[in-house]
Amino acid sequence: MGELQTCNNNSCKRDIRELKQQPEKLWISEKTIMLIEQRRKHKHGKNKSEYKRLRNLINRQAKKDKEEWLGQYCEESENQPNRGNTEKSYNLIRKFYGKPKIKHAIIESKEGILL
Repeated sequence: MGELQTCNNNSCKRDIRELKQQPEKLWISEKTIMLIEQRRKHKHGKNKSEYKRLRNLINRQAKKDKEEWLGQYCEESENQPNRGNTEKSYNLIRKFYGKPKIKHAIIESKEGILL
């Protein structure tokens, strides 16, 4: 049983690549992800000042990443109509802002009849 298990583990390691965890936010860069991994190592350590320094660095880097990403996103959506892709431009805007939420104000009389 032990040989079969080790053989299975070895073949899985060889054939199946380890999946990297993708960031939830699209704008987070590889550099920021590396900083996050470093911060994780210092989280439960005795060196709290290093943890705080990395946390502040991550926040600054994430803001820069988001600003760059938004700039590229806006530039792309602005350039699409010039290329004749108005539909793609509208789709990019919808993707960014989401679907519009329609608010309904239902007015009823005292008897419960819709007006």
